[in-house]
Amino acid sequence: MKRLSILLAAGLTLGFMSCEKKYDSPPIRVIPEGTIKTIAEVRAMYSGADSTFSDDLTIRCVVTTDQTSGNFYKEAYIKDNTGAIKLRFTGSTSLSIGDSIRVQLNGGRLTQYKAMLSIDDLDPDGSTVILKNNVTVTPTLVTLDQVTGAMQGQLIQIDNVEFSAADIGTTWADAINKTSANHNLTDCNGSNPVLVRTSGYANFVGDIIPSGNGSIIGVVAVYNADIQILIRTPDELTMTGTTCAGGGGGSCDPLAGLNETFTNNTQGASIMTNCWKAGSLQGSNGWICGDNSGNLCATATGNSSGTQEMWMTTPLIQSNGNDVLSFSSAQQNMQTSTLIVYVSSNYDGSNYSSATWTALSPTLVASTDAANTYVPSGNVNLSSVLGAGYTGTYAVAFKASMSNNSYSLFKIDNVVISQ
Repeated sequence: MKRLSILLAAGLTLGFMSCEKKYDSPPIRVIPEGTIKTIAEVRAMYSGADSTFSDDLTIRCVVTTDQTSGNFYKEAYIKDNTGAIKLRFTGSTSLSIGDSIRVQLNGGRLTQYKAMLSIDDLDPDGSTVILKNNVTVTPTLVTLDQVTGAMQGQLIQIDNVEFSAADIGTTWADAINKTSANHNLTDCNGSNPVLVRTSGYANFVGDIIPSGNGSIIGVVAVYNADIQILIRTPDELTMTGTTCAGGGGGSCDPLAGLNETFTNNTQGASIMTNCWKAGSLQGSNGWICGDNSGNLCATATGNSSGTQEMWMTTPLIQSNGNDVLSFSSAQQNMQTSTLIVYVSSNYDGSNYSSATWTALSPTLVASTDAANTYVPSGNVNLSSVLGAGYTGTYAVAFKASMSNNSYSLFKIDNVVISQ
C-alpha cells in the first residue's frame, strides 16, 4: 500500500510537469547599421526621380519634431551637422524631440513632393534605433529674408517678426472642418512674407494668432514655390512686443525726446525694441545688439558675402523746435567703410527706404581712433536741418556701409535727443 502511494505521487508530479506549457523565446529583431551616411550625402542621392534604398545605409541624427502637438503625423524631421531632412513613416511614430537615433534606410524611398525632399515608407518600429534621449536641439537663428527653400527641413528661429494684420485675431486653422491654414509672417523691413502653415488636426488649432512682434521657432518646409514654417507648439512663440505699426505689446506713438542705451535689447538680436528699426538695403547684415567692454550697444559689421548697407532708425520723435541730438560711436578694424547719420521729416516709422534723408554733421569715429573707444558726437542742433520752429515728427538714422571683404565694426551707444 505504501509502495502504491509513492507511485501515485510520482505519477501526479510527472503529470503536473507535463502540463507546464513551454514558450519559445521571441526572436530579437536586429536593425543592421550598415554604411553610415550623412544627411547631405543622402540628399545628394536624389536625381530627380524616386528611388528605393536596397542597401543597409544608416543616418545618425537627432530628431527635431514629434507628434505631441498634432501638427506632425506619421513623420519626423531630423538633423545632423550636414543638414536636415523629413522622414515619413507607414504608421504613427513615438520618436521625441531630442532623441538621438540611427535610421536604417533599407526599404525606404527617397522622393520629392511639391519640391519637398523626404524619405518615405519607413517602418516606425523597424527602421529606427534610439541611442540617447533629451539631446539639446538648438535652432539656427536667421532673419526673415534669409529663409529660403534651400533650408528645407531645418529647425530655425526668427526674431523681430509678426503676423500680418489680416491674420491677427484669427485661429491657427479650422478646428471644425479640420482643414489646414496658412498665415503670413512679416517683419518691419519689408521682407517677403513667409507662410506659417498649421494642420487642422493640431491640438492648438483653435488658439488665436498672437498680435505682437517677437520670435518664432519652427521647421522649414516648401510646397512648390511657397516657403513654409511649421511650428512645433505655440509655446515656442514669444510675440508680445511692439508691432511695426505700433500695436501689440506697446505703442510707437511719437516720443518727446529719447535716451537709448540699448540695455533692453538681446545680445545678438536685431535692434528692434522700443520702436527702433534695423535692416539692410544691400547685403544680408544688419545692426544688432553687441557688447563693448561689458555694455550693450548697437553694432554693424561687414563680411565676405558682398557690399553691406545697413540702416538703423530711431523711433519717431515729436519735435518742439529745439531738438538736439548726441550719441557716441566707436570702431574696430575700420577699413573701406563709412558711417553716416541722417534725419528725416517724412519717415513713416516703418519704411525707411522710401523716406527722404538729410545727412547730419556730428563728430564720428575715425580709423585713427583707438579701437572700441567711444567718440562723443557733440551736440547736433536738428533745427538747422528740420527748419527753425519745426514741430512735426522726424527720425534719425544711422547708415553703415562696408565693401566686400570688409570686416569693419561700428558701435553706437547713448543716443540722446533732448528738447
